[in-house]
Formats: sequence, structure tokens, C-alpha cells
Amino acid sequence: MPSIASRAKGCLAQLGRLVGLLEEPDQELIGLSATEVVDTLGRFRIWAANIGALQDIHTKSSLAYRLRDAPKIARQITELLDELAESLEDGVRDRYAKAAAAAITNPFNDQFDICHVEHKFPTLRKRNDRWLIDRLGRAVTQRRQYLKYCREHHDKTAKEPPSAEPGTLVMRNLEASSQMPTTLIPSARMIEEVVEDTQSQTSYATSTDEENSNATLSVIKLEEVSKGFKQFECPYCWQIQTARNQKAWKKHVLSDLKPYVCTFEDCELKLFSDRHTWFSHELKDHRQEWRCYFCSHYPFENSDSYQRHLASHHPESFVKAQLPALLEMSQKALSKLSPTDCPFCDDWEQRLRIINPHIPATEALAVTPSQFQHHLGAHMEQLALFAIPRGYTEEGEADSGNAAPQIDS
Repeated sequence: MPSIASRAKGCLAQLGRLVGLLEEPDQELIGLSATEVVDTLGRFRIWAANIGALQDIHTKSSLAYRLRDAPKIARQITELLDELAESLEDGVRDRYAKAAAAAITNPFNDQFDICHVEHKFPTLRKRNDRWLIDRLGRAVTQRRQYLKYCREHHDKTAKEPPSAEPGTLVMRNLEASSQMPTTLIPSARMIEEVVEDTQSQTSYATSTDEENSNATLSVIKLEEVSKGFKQFECPYCWQIQTARNQKAWKKHVLSDLKPYVCTFEDCELKLFSDRHTWFSHELKDHRQEWRCYFCSHYPFENSDSYQRHLASHHPESFVKAQLPALLEMSQKALSKLSPTDCPFCDDWEQRLRIINPHIPATEALAVTPSQFQHHLGAHMEQLALFAIPRGYTEEGEADSGNAAPQIDS
């Protein structure tokens, strides 16, 4: 679990990033001024230094060492630091909005990326999911605009005289913080519920083939970017990073690219920077079922069919005024999903049966929400990485087949 010191260093780094963001044009998009954030940065540095928040627990003067016998207080401090980090991250995210605004005069041609999605995932076309093809393609184009905006801003500021304003060098003076890699395990809120006896027998896949997928794009190696330094400049967002291993570095790159989009048509295009937030959204707002409050009837796919069941089977069990509360009580996130629900590929169930031979062919095959999230997310990560032109991390313009054409103004 990340320590108090790593959290405090993370907040310090985020404040430095926010200072840099607010020095850009159109800072009113965030509703803060650079002066206010620089002042906050200074006060946070003083607090952290005086209380020993940046020191490791092995140092006796550190805050973590002094709170080693007071876990409740230590937990409160870590929760406050987590809340601060989340709020700061919300401010940094506005770069995508700025990139979209900057691209109005010279936008990328999104048809290039839409065609790529259709070519890479022909199953989308077979399922007649034209809207999802368009959404995924435009999301790739948004990422290209973001990368272009960040690089151009970096090149512009690199030519300007260095600023002596407080806080601008804080990022380069940080020691490397320990970032824990994301572990893909089922969340407590995703634990499978008991399946009613009235349902047909279903078996869960115990093994998946994600490690052997045909994915061809991967995040550039950490050592190629860091050059052996503890602190280095990310070639995508151009902020100072302190990732210690490939998993932490990959997590940062994917966070920059915001790989995940909602896969339901009645939801607006929004990019999510992490799998958990994206799939929690889908489970909460879309991947739902309704379990009868009064009997063991199999779950209903929508509220309309559940209401018809209530009206025909349990009309005396409730009054009309109780219906909204009853619907809410009966609505649950899906506890299992079918591999055939993946919109990107049509052979996942077949591949799962090959590596799970213990499951009889006569039984339905299901995967957990965590497995489905990992599989679906991996498809979208491939599209997100496609937005990075080959040779992008080299000096000068990228010469790449992945470079989408721009529309002449």
C-alpha cells in the first residue's frame, strides 16, 4: 500500500503539474489562478517539510514513524492526501479540452482512425455497431490532438526563458516516489451473487487467454524513456515522472491516453483514464439486472419487463407509491457476463473453452465482471496506443504510418 511519504510526494508533483498547466493560455477553464496554486504549493511544501510527511518511515523524524502506533490518525491523513490528489488530477485533465479547442483551426481527419477501428475489429461491423466504431475512432483522434497539443506546448515553453517563479522547479527536486502497480483482481463490489436454481447451469472460466492475445502494440520500455534517471520527462504529457518499474510507467501512459470509453450507445462520448472508473460506470449505469424482491424468478434485463412481472404476479404485495423504491432495491450490477457480449471479437468463448476443457459443452460459459473488464479494456488499450505515432519519442517530427492526416484549413 502506498505510504504517507509517497502520497505526499504525489500531491507535491500534482501541484507542480497544475502550476505548469495554469501558466498556459485560457487558464480560466479551470477557475483557478497560477498565483493561488503557487501559493498553495508553497504552503504544502512548508507543511510537508515541517511535519516530516516526505520522509520514509525508517526515518525517526518522519510523520509515518511518529504515527506508527496511531493507525487511525495515519489512515485519516492518507485519506486526506488521496482526496487532495484526486482533486488535483481533476484540474490537470482539462488539457484534453484545451487540445480540442486548439484543434478547431487545424483538426485531424477522424476518418483515418474510424477506418482503423473498423479494420482492426471487423466484429463491430458484423454486429452493425456503426455508432461504436465512430465513437472509438473519434476517441483515437482526440488522443492524437492531446499528444500534439502537449508536444507543441512543450516546444513553445522550451524556447522561452526559464521562469524564476516559485514552484516551477519543484518537480525536478523530488526523490522517486514508490508507485504501486495496479493489480487486476475482482473488487468486493463485483463479487458474484448466488444464482437462482431456476436458471440454467452456468460455469465460470477459471483461466483466460489475455496473456497470449494477439495484441501487437505495447508501451515503450521505461529504461528507454528514463535513461536510467529516477526522474524523467514523459514524452507524451511532458511532465516529470518518477515511475520505478514498467507497470507503474504503463499505468501512467494509459492514464495520459485515457483508453476507455463507454460501450453503450445511449451514453455520451467520455474518455476514462483508468479501468476501474470506466467499468464501474458501466456496471452502475448500464450492465444491470432486476431481481424480483418477492420470488426467485430469474433476473430481468430491463425495468419494464420487471414491472410487468410485478403487475402480473405480485399486484397485492405493494402499492403504486412504493414502485420507485422497489425498482431501486431490485436493481443490481451484473454478477456474471457472457464472453459473447464482447463487441470487439466473436471468438472469445471458443478460446475460453479450449483452455477450460473441464467445462462441459452443454453448460453456459460465463466470466466475472473483473475478467470481462480486463478483456474489454485490453482491446481499447490497443486503440489508445495506436494514437501514438511510431517514432514519436524521437527528436523532431514523427515519420509514421500511424500518423493521421490533418485537414487543411
